[in-house]
Amino acid sequence: ACTGVSGVGAAMTALARRFQPALVCATLGQEGSLALVGGTEIRTSGFRVPVVDTTGAGDVFRGGFIAAWLAGGDRTRVEDVLTYANAVAALKCRALGARTAIPRPGEVELLLATK
Repeated sequence: ACTGVSGVGAAMTALARRFQPALVCATLGQEGSLALVGGTEIRTSGFRVPVVDTTGAGDVFRGGFIAAWLAGGDRTRVEDVLTYANAVAALKCRALGARTAIPRPGEVELLLATK
């Protein structure tokens, strides 16, 4: 809607051209996420969990993204940051409400270990 372009990838490219950020990212629900870094698309898969409520999943995705980025530092791979954020968002969907099922780091690590 912000770009007037249809399609997530095309919209991300338009945003990247206009604002020139290091990274543009879109969440794709149960399908995971898509990022554009230096003109390269990076797609990461979502996690299949029993879903009760998706309210707040995007917010906790962003929190998970920041947490993984800060924990990994400058050498962290974008794919790893996105995968961690996808896991956080998936686990949040286990219960009703925006904050009820926000996972602890150990829960996220356990889900990542099963992938």
